[in-house]
Amino acid sequence: MTTEIQTVTLAIILGTLVAIVYALRILVLLERRIARVDHHVELMAMGILKDEKRILSEENRLEEMIKQLLPAPAAKKSVSKPAAKKSVSKPVAKKSVSKPVAKKSVSKPVAKKSVKSASSKKKSVKK
Repeated sequence: MTTEIQTVTLAIILGTLVAIVYALRILVLLERRIARVDHHVELMAMGILKDEKRILSEENRLEEMIKQLLPAPAAKKSVSKPAAKKSVSKPVAKKSVSKPVAKKSVSKPVAKKSVKSASSKKKSVKK
């Protein structure tokens, strides 16, 4: 009986170890694949940077050619850039400290005036 329990326990332990080794193998393969993808992304970025530098140098060369072909203006007025908008911060509400009130003031009720509508005034005028 004890040998059966020991055999089952040993089989569970070996199965768990095999699963761990397999998972580590998969992790290593994924890490290699990610490293390869990262390398290719770097190569693409370097190619784009190379193209951008080539385009900028060609643009600068064309601007120089245009400057040489166009006559230089005699007196050019300097144009100032408009001032940048300043960020407006909202005013912060200050906390008011209320003073203790010694006596409570009693207000008298105010009588409401009755207001007639314009149509009722017209009816009373016609009569």
